[in-house]
Order: sequence, then C-alpha cells, then structure tokens
Amino acid sequence: MGLKDQRNKADETYMKENSYRANKLLSPLTDMQTIISFFELDGSLVYVNNTLLQAVRLEFQDVVGQKFWDCAWWNYDKKVQRIIRQDCEQAVGGKQIHRQLQIYTFQGLHRITLSIQTVRDQNNKPVYLIAEGHGIEVPRQLEGGYLEKETFYQKLIDHLNVPAFVINQQHQVIVWNQACEILTGLKAKDVLGSTQHWRGFYNTERACLCDLVLDDNYHKNKGLYQSHQVHPFAVDGKKARNWCYLPIGKKVFLDIDACPIRDNTGQIIAVIEILNDLTDQIIAQTALHASEQKYRTLFEKSADAMLILENDKFVDCNSATVEMLGYKNKEELLNTHPSQLSPEKQADGMDSYEKANKMIALAVANEGHRFEWDHMRKNNEVFPVEVLVTPVTFGENKFLHVVWRDITERKQIEEQLQLVAHYDVLTQLPNRTLFTDRFKQAVAHSKRSNTLLAVCFLDLDDFKQVNDSYGHSAGDQLLIEVSRRISQSIRDGDSVSRQGGDEFTLLLCDVFSHVQCEQLLKRIHVELAKPYLIEGQVLNISASSGITLYPEDNADLDILLRHADKAMYQAKLAGKNKYHFFDVKGDEEHIKKSDLIQRVRQALHNNELCLYYQPKVNMKTGHVFGVEALLRWIHPQTGLIPPLEFLPQIENTDLEIEIGGWVIQQAVKQMDCWLQQNIVLEVSVNISSHHLQSPFFYEQIKNALAHCPAVDSRNLQLEILESSVLSDINFISHIIMRCQDELGVNFALDDFGTGFSSLTHLKNLPANTIKIDRSFVRDMLCDPDDYSIIHGVIGLANVFHRKIIAEGVETTSQGLVLQLLGCFHAQGYGIAKPMPAHDFSLWFIRYKVNDLWISFSAKDYSLVEKQLVLLHLVTDCWYETILQQLMTVEENHNCCGFEEHQGQCHLGRWVNRFKEEKVFALVADKSFEKKYDDMHLLANKLIQLYQAGNFKAAKSGLEAFKQCFEKFRQSYLSLSL
Repeated sequence: MGLKDQRNKADETYMKENSYRANKLLSPLTDMQTIISFFELDGSLVYVNNTLLQAVRLEFQDVVGQKFWDCAWWNYDKKVQRIIRQDCEQAVGGKQIHRQLQIYTFQGLHRITLSIQTVRDQNNKPVYLIAEGHGIEVPRQLEGGYLEKETFYQKLIDHLNVPAFVINQQHQVIVWNQACEILTGLKAKDVLGSTQHWRGFYNTERACLCDLVLDDNYHKNKGLYQSHQVHPFAVDGKKARNWCYLPIGKKVFLDIDACPIRDNTGQIIAVIEILNDLTDQIIAQTALHASEQKYRTLFEKSADAMLILENDKFVDCNSATVEMLGYKNKEELLNTHPSQLSPEKQADGMDSYEKANKMIALAVANEGHRFEWDHMRKNNEVFPVEVLVTPVTFGENKFLHVVWRDITERKQIEEQLQLVAHYDVLTQLPNRTLFTDRFKQAVAHSKRSNTLLAVCFLDLDDFKQVNDSYGHSAGDQLLIEVSRRISQSIRDGDSVSRQGGDEFTLLLCDVFSHVQCEQLLKRIHVELAKPYLIEGQVLNISASSGITLYPEDNADLDILLRHADKAMYQAKLAGKNKYHFFDVKGDEEHIKKSDLIQRVRQALHNNELCLYYQPKVNMKTGHVFGVEALLRWIHPQTGLIPPLEFLPQIENTDLEIEIGGWVIQQAVKQMDCWLQQNIVLEVSVNISSHHLQSPFFYEQIKNALAHCPAVDSRNLQLEILESSVLSDINFISHIIMRCQDELGVNFALDDFGTGFSSLTHLKNLPANTIKIDRSFVRDMLCDPDDYSIIHGVIGLANVFHRKIIAEGVETTSQGLVLQLLGCFHAQGYGIAKPMPAHDFSLWFIRYKVNDLWISFSAKDYSLVEKQLVLLHLVTDCWYETILQQLMTVEENHNCCGFEEHQGQCHLGRWVNRFKEEKVFALVADKSFEKKYDDMHLLANKLIQLYQAGNFKAAKSGLEAFKQCFEKFRQSYLSLSL
C-alpha cells in the first residue's frame, strides 16, 4: 500500500470513529420524529437519526462518510442534489437555509421542510452543519398502499431514457413514461388506468410480456415471442425479443425486460416492462449476414482467381485460383508457400520477393493497390496477371484479399496495338506518336550535350502526279523506297517519321552549326533526287524541306513542326528541291498576327463585336442628322478593346471582308430599329479598300438593304479613306458609281487632306461628302498652317460641289472657327463620344444644342469681323493653354503652345499672319504690340520659373499674367474696324 492509500485509509477510519462517537453522544435524538443530520463542513455525513434511516431502510454504517447531498433519499432527482449542495455551501458562509423539498422513501415521495445551519465553537468558528427536516412520519408496515402512489412512479420512471411502463395487479397501466410515448406514439393519458397497453405494440389483442410475468403463465404462452429467456437479475423476471407493430405504422424489433415488483410479504403487486429498440442492429446484422453470404458466393463462383493471405500464408482461395495455377485441389494450393508461385525475377528485372513486399506495402498504405505480375503455374509456365491487393481487418486479424486475372491474351493484343500505334503500316517508320516520344528524348539530350536539335519537315514534290499517272500501288512503293533512302542517309541517333501521305519529319541530333545541318540536308536531298525503278518504270522525284533549330526556336513539338512546315512552304515557293531555315525573329510577328486574327475571328462568331455610334450635328441649326458606326470589341475577360488594337492586324485578309459585311448588316438593322422609334438618321460605315474591291462588297450591301426594306438607302453612307484609293482609282470609282446608281447609297471621302492626290480624288471619285481629318481640326487654333489646310479643303469642296463635315471637334471654339470657314456639319467629343445603340436613343432625346453655335451662325460677319473673332479665339486658346499648364501638377515641366521667341510662339505666328493680311490696322497700333510684348515677356518669365521647378513663384505671378492678358484683349477688341 502506498503512502497516499495509507493516508486515505487513516482518514476514512478517523471519520467513522468520529461518526460512531457522535452517534453515541446524540443518541437522545435517535427516535425523534424530526429528521436530524450532522455533517462536516465539506458535506461528509457524521450522524443521522432513525427517523430517516427507517424510512429508507438503511443502516447507519451504510451512509456514514457519504456527502449529505449524495445520500439515497435524494437520488430521485439530480437537480435537487445540486440545490442541496449549494445550500450547504451557503450555510457554511453563515446563511440559514429553509427550503421545501421532496424526500424519497419506500413509501414514495414526501414533501418536507428542510433547515440547514452551522454549529460553532467557543470562538464562533463553524465546525459542523446540522440539517433538520419536518413533515415525515415513522414508516409503518406496508399493506398494499405502495403502488397507489402514482406520483412516485411517474417521477421515477419518467426520468428513464428508455421506454418503460408499469401495470398493477389488475393489468392496468399505472405508469407510461415519456420515452414510451415517443416510441409508440401513444400518449400516457390514453392508456393510464386501462388494460389496453398491447395497442402500443401489436395489431390484435394479446398478452404483453409483463402480463405473462404478472400471471406467472409465461411457460404456457412462450410461443408468443421469437426468442426468450429467464431474466438473469430478477426473480420470476423474463427477457424476450420480438417484432412489434407500432400504432404509428412502424415495424420494430424490441428487446423486452419484464420484472416483478413485490411488497414486504413477497407478493407481486406490479410489473415494470422496459423496452429497447434493436431494429437498426437487427437490420445491420441481417444485411451483414446477407453480405457475407453474397461475398462467399461471389468468392467461390468468381471467374477471377481470389485468395486470402494472413501472415504470408494462404488461408483460403476459390476454384478459379486452383484451375489457373494448375493444382489438383484447394488443399494442395493452400499448402504451397506464396513464393513458389512466382519466378525469381519479374519482367522489369526486379527480384520477385523484394517487389512483392513493395507492392504489399503500397497496398497497405493506400488501402489497395493494382499492378501487373508474372506468376508461375505448377508446371513452371510463367504467365502475366493483373493483381489487385486490398488489406482487410476483422477484429484483431489482418488479411490481404488478392484478386488475380490472367492477362496473357491482353498482353498479346497490346503488343500488336503497340506496333500499330507507334509505326507506320506502309513504311514501318515511326509514326507521330513514337516521333513525339523520341523528340522528348532528343530535347533532353540537346540540353545535356549543349547541342542543337534540327526539326525538319519534308514533303515530296509533285507526288500526286505519280499516283495519278502510275496508280496508288506505284505511289506506295515509291514511299517505301523514299523511307529507305532517308533512313540510310541519316545518322545513328537521328529519327525519321512518316506523318501521313508524302510528308516526313526528321530529328537530327548533335547539330553544332547551321553549316553542319545544311550538309546533312544536302545529303538527304541528293539521295532522294536519284531515279527510282518502280514496277518497271523509272521515276524521278524531288523533295522540299523546312528546318527549325531547337533551342534557338524554343517551343514545343507542335509549334516547331508548324514552323518547319512554314519553312518548307517557302522552299517550295523558291522552286522546289530546296530546303529553307525558319527565321525565328522574322516570323515572330507573323505568328502573333495569325494568333490575333484567329482570336478576332472567334470574337465575331461569339458575338463579342458590336457597333458604337457617334452623333453628327448641324452646328447652325442644332439638328442631329446622322451617326458614324464604329466597331468595338467587348472581350469577355479584358473588356473593351479599341479598334486600333486589332483592325490593323486583319487588313487585306478574308476576315476583314467578313467583318466589313457584318458591320454593314448591323448598321442597316439599327437604322430599321430607329425608324420604328421615329428616329431618321444618316448612318455612315467605314469601308476598307480591300473590302471595297472584293467581289462580295456589292452583294453584301444589296442583301443588307433587302432584309430591311423600310430603310431609305440614301441614308446609308459608306466612308472610304482617301489614302486607300491609290491602288486602282478607276476600279474603285466604278464600284462607287454602281452602288450609287443601283442601290442609292452615298459615299464619303474620309481623312481628306492626308493623302497624296487630293485634287485627283475630288475630280475622279464621285464621293458625295468630304470629311476634314481630325488632325487638322485639333490644332487649327494653334497652327495657322492647319487652319489654312482646312480653309483650302472647304474651298475645294465648294468648287467640286461636295458636302463637307469636320471630325474631331472637341471644343466650342473649334466649332466657331469651322463656321467662320463655312463648315457647319461636325462630329467629335465636343458633341458626344461614341456610344452603344441603346445609350444613343436616350442621348438623342435629351440632347441640348450648343446655344453659342446657334447664335453665332445667325449673324452675318464681314471679313474684318471674322478676322477679329478669329484673333479673339486663338488668343483665348493660347492664354488657356499657358494657364492650364501652369496650374497642372509639378511633375509636368513642359509647357505646350509657348516658345521663348515671339515669332515661334503660335500666338505670335497668328499675329504676324494678321499683320501680313492687313485686314485691320494692327501694324500701326503700337499700343497693341507693346501689350502683346509685355504679356509674352511675363509668360516667358513664369514658364522659366515653372520649368526650373520654382512652382510657387510661377503660380504667384498668375494674377499679373491675367491682367496683362486682359489689357491685350481690350487692345484688339477696341480696334476701329
């Protein structure tokens, strides 16, 4: 016994001795009708009088040392035990406890008043607790009244988690607990006091197990239950198992305990029946048994060989295993060690014993493993099998479940398929699949040896003529001979493959230079160019080949072959019987372009392309008379892609024609849609020169208009770039006139002034409208030369009776200058940005005209007035440009629109121009020149401060600059006209 055990034993002995001494000292209290209990401050019981002991049928030694709240008379309710414990803890702190509680005796539950308080020593220190209970009588001899206290049974049995009920001597239900209600669906109020308890478990009236125990006639009616036995713990009790049919329509398998309850004389006065639902367990057991039977049947009857191993020994196998391995019977095989069923080495050269251990370890780690294995029959014949090993555990025993399947026939077929899958049937050369595998090996060798790898694509020249002239048999013989010559011409380590038809691919390894590669190719080409004797006929044929070198061309096999194929095509274009090296750098842009063209083609077919519309207005009237349709690409990942990022890549391609036709069709459909909204507009569409000259152009326009007969063809305008008509102006002119005469559409010459033969275009092209290029409009207030170009274009348009429109109008001032020059039609961001069709409809309704444009055009101006307005506009433009630059962020140190020398400043150039034209008296006005010089000098000073990084000083001079500018404006506004 350890020290701790000895200490605990001593404490227990001491406590009992104290308790017995206390019991003797407190003997006068023993027979009091009141419950008296003394216990330690920690709750350990020291004394209890006979009043309580007799009521619960316990002896003093049965309870001494127990915690007061753990004694048997409180066990009916855990909640009450917690309350009493808390009361005792509060009493130790000096609080007097008075509480109404129930106490459990063999007569049932009794309500008492319990008081707890402390007993203190002479120092007023608490040493004991005393509990006093009032309201219980000294127990008398029970005379059948025991079971009449239903409250006691209800409290006791209702707390059971298992279904239970009690019947009395008259077979009446006196207790039906909540768990029983849940199981059967019958409420206690519907069965208490009745003899109908059978309804909870059976469809027809019959005795329950409790009835048989109560009447002691179980032996006569034991056939009512499927399985039964004497209760192991209760005299005359019974246990049984049976299928029951509950009122809720459920069939359950119940484990039933029926135990008698006796009075003091031993007479059975009640029976309690406790039920345990075993349905899930029985179903699981039944399913397991059925599964075991199925497995045994499958195991025995399976065509696959099955074995069970335990500790490296066979413990079972089926007849298929015996037959597969050639043994007489199961016993002979089971007495054979597993190692005797395999050859010493496996097909991969690994020792069979070592490999078997490895495979078993993988099966255990992965809960199963499938692999191929060479087995050996009893006659030592080796044959291949597919093996599936699965670890299985039964209790403490661990087994290996092994399935074998003979795959001899499959292996033979695989070998045949391997030959077909990797070699060309006609030439016996490696095919594409095997060539791919050899390419991987060649790449690895190239990296290790730091050498080049040549990937070649070779195609016979004019091979189709051989087939057509001599037949396919001769063609096949020629391909066989070509294959033989190529194979003999290449080195060991090189590879040749037939890709199909008359196409061959080669891998030339260990190439150190382009010169060495050329020598190898020349040898092959010379050999192939020699005459062939095929079926008595002498045939001559040559080959063209393309080559790309890895890793200079660092790509995968598909791309390398594509590059070699492109190079081969160049060799054919060069005259055949030649070879050509792929130019990696030169073709990189071509590849990117090809990829982009393909992606744009997908965008067209996936409905990713759409049209935006930019309004055109008459600045003089404010009327919105048309829109320009502009192509946009809404990419599903990157969003809106501007046309300049993809349209230049599809120039002069069939895709450009296809997209151009789609744009015309969509524009006409939109015109028809707007007509239904009472919106009549001229819609212009940009047409490329390649599209205009295609044979599909006329029909595309005709078909688009035919599908929308309500659309007036005169409102469809086709815009062509001036620079695009240089190729064949006569042909293009003919197309334009045909479309105008037969279809009624209009044409506009776009970006006019940027080409090389503007006068020729105006004379020979029947375009209805001329569009002034945005580059001239943008800078016309800054650059007098751009202003002059616009002035000249408008003059030419008037001479040749063409309509005129300016694009790129971004400010009100630009619109005013255009009106001064006689151009009233405009489009640009100063009016509206391009927008989707659904946004345009809303914009059209809400559009507000530019009142300044309207009022300006309403007045007739003299030449001098026009010049003064122009001077005013260019001066304001110069001033706003300088001011904006000085007010921008400090990182921008450059100032646009300003030059240090007055003659180079754009305002200075305009002033000089006005002086030269002498429209108004600027030359004689010295005050004008001085104010201009003062303003320019101050601007020059501020710009120098700004460019030097002294931003604060530059901005501090802005107010003086504004004053100088205002004086300058007043000087020319006050000029006499």
